[in-house]
Order: sequence, then structure tokens, then C-alpha cells
Amino acid sequence: MQHPYIISQQSPSHTDRGEESISSAVRVMGFRRRSWLPLALALVLLSCITATAMAKRTGELTVFWGRNKAEGTLRAACDTGLYNTVIISFFSVFGHGRYDVDLSGHPLAGVGAEIKHCQSKGIPVFLSICGAGNGYSLPSSPAAAAVAEHLWNAHLSGGKSGVSRPFGDAVVDGIDFYVDQGASDHYDELARRLDAYNRYFHHGRISKKPVRLTATPRCAFPDRRLERALQTGLFERIHVRFYGDEER
Repeated sequence: MQHPYIISQQSPSHTDRGEESISSAVRVMGFRRRSWLPLALALVLLSCITATAMAKRTGELTVFWGRNKAEGTLRAACDTGLYNTVIISFFSVFGHGRYDVDLSGHPLAGVGAEIKHCQSKGIPVFLSICGAGNGYSLPSSPAAAAVAEHLWNAHLSGGKSGVSRPFGDAVVDGIDFYVDQGASDHYDELARRLDAYNRYFHHGRISKKPVRLTATPRCAFPDRRLERALQTGLFERIHVRFYGDEER
């Protein structure tokens, strides 16, 4: 089973044993010989130990699902026991009155039931907006308001008559911002609009899920497309992309 993006999140502690193992592997690499075979084996060993140590340090893993039809189902991803959060990607067409979810060939039918399955296992499921395509934009403040309203009614706890829900009555736990193309304008407004729906929960007016926000910026700081949105302070988690900066 293939998973396109696995992002390790920050942890407050380190694993000394893992660090000692890495140090030992480094000493082995520098010790002997001139032959390429032992060096190659040492490099492979170092890679394995480093990956294991990093997994121990981070404690939580978030995976993006929906960018590779060969990756298996959403249910299968959650059943691996490897991931603490799954992000469906992408809600990739919006901004001019058109809305669409692109799952790279995965059929939409059944995804709603799989979302509920993941949530029943204690795994939050988010929907990521934007992505690598060019089918989205936020040309104005009214456009940001319209997109927020659509996300609320089509994927979150809303349910306005006449608005199609691609995942049926399944409610995603939040929205992830993965802005890879276009201008930075109005994404801060979109975040505020989405967060504003939480007023219903603060006042006890409805019993459905609150809106949670995460972001997936590029590694280089600041990410010019997400900088203003992140400055709102409304995002509970940041998933840093350690790739793609050469395309900025």
C-alpha cells in the first residue's frame, strides 16, 4: 500500500536510545573499509535507524490520502494503526461559484462511511483545500465568504438545502490549508469565516462538531501564500512540507 505524503509532527521530548543508536551507526560508517559494499550497507542501516528514531521522537503521524489510486482505501489507511490523523486531499476547485473534490480516481461513493470508520477508531479526518492544481482562487472577500459557507454546508456540520454533500452525512473534523498556487489574498478571511461557525458551539446552540483548522505550509519561512492566514492564530496544527520550495 502506498501513501503519498507522511508528515511527522513535533513532540516535546527526544529518545536518547535512538540518538545513541544513530551515533553508533555513524561511528560504524567512519570506521572501515575502502570497499563500497560495507559503506553502502552502513548507509542503509543509518537510514533505517534514523527513520525509527524520528518516529519515536514525533509520536504522531499525519497522512494525506487521496492523491494516488493505488494507495488503497481510506479505511485501509486508518486500519494500519500508523496514523493519528488522516487528511483527505483535495478540495481543489473553488472561488468562482464552482466546487469540486478531486481524489485522483478514488470513487466518492463509500468515502463517507470510511470517514466514519476512521473517526470511530479515534482518528480525526480533515479535508485539505487547494493543492497543486490551478482550479482554485479567492479573488475577493465575498468569494472567501462563499467558500466558507460551501465547506460548512457540504463537508462540515452545516446542511443547507440544495447543497450536495459528496461524503453524505459524514462530517469531517476540520479543514487543512494547502495553498500551493496563486495569490495569498483572502485566505486569512477564509480562516476567520470558518472559525466563526464555532460561535454556535460556544453558545451551545448546536451539538455538532466544531470547526478545526490546520495548515500545510512549505518549509521556507514565511510561506508567502499562507503567512497572513497563519497570523490569525486560528490554526491548531502546522504540517510542514519538506519539499517543493524550489517551485516558490
